[in-house]
Amino acid sequence: MKNDKDFEQFLNSLRSLLFKQRGQDVDLNAITKNFGMAVVLIGRPEVVSIYGYKPYLRYICMTAKKGNVNVFYLLARGTRNISIANEVAERLRGTELFNETSRYESEIRKSKPVKYIFIRLRIEENNTEVKKGLNKIIKECSNNYLEKQYV
Repeated sequence: MKNDKDFEQFLNSLRSLLFKQRGQDVDLNAITKNFGMAVVLIGRPEVVSIYGYKPYLRYICMTAKKGNVNVFYLLARGTRNISIANEVAERLRGTELFNETSRYESEIRKSKPVKYIFIRLRIEENNTEVKKGLNKIIKECSNNYLEKQYV
């Protein structure tokens, strides 16, 4: 972390994610730009119901390919979104390019209990061979819809 002020700003930004409303946009790049990490929120119903895990997998690989991010936090709440987060993590681990370094599952009590998950994935190296592997995944997950980057 650059300094305590940056870290405090990061924590405050993460807190805002916990309370955001559906459809409310949050600039995740602004939250993480100083830390070499990306936060991936899994939960857009129009993406999940039609395209499943692929847009998220593609986004992570495209971001990793740029070389300035090596840690990804997948955040999801609700049974369907958690299943997509688990699918993304499993597929990335299966490439042997990413390692899952931590996982936290719990539930929030609102009017009814809502389950949520945080999964931390790390890409260990970002060299030419890794970029070839990332390109292969990106190609497998591409279609016209994904070019709009709804993630």
